[in-house]
Amino acid sequence: MDPAAVDALALKLLAQRPHSVQELRRKLRRKGIDALVIEQTIARCQGWGYLDDAAFADTLVRSRVHNRRWGPERLRADLQGRGVAADQVESALKALRSTTDLVALARAARDKRFGATPPADRATLKRQYDFLVRRGFDADTIWQVLG
Repeated sequence: MDPAAVDALALKLLAQRPHSVQELRRKLRRKGIDALVIEQTIARCQGWGYLDDAAFADTLVRSRVHNRRWGPERLRADLQGRGVAADQVESALKALRSTTDLVALARAARDKRFGATPPADRATLKRQYDFLVRRGFDADTIWQVLG
């Protein structure tokens, strides 16, 4: 595949949704494209401003918090799984913590799933606690919601 066609494919993928560098690299590799051509395409996309892991991390964090009510630990795992560098992950999570009340976010996630009534027994408490852990909230935040 010639570089212009690879550029067009990369831009088509990036137009559909934001990607991390690793995601784009993996998708292009699956198409059987030469590694050198992939790296050149990635460099061009970054130069054009269409591929930026820091911006991708910020966008993904805002989206997951707003749409799915995920907590910081779940977001960290998702970003790391997508190949975003640790410093960019921490920067995005730091921005989240400075702009979002995590207790209110956890409470909203719990209320949507279980309703606003507090847990009545130990089994319900455990079920709600486990749900919030899976959503990515730490123990201190969860106990502020359930306590």
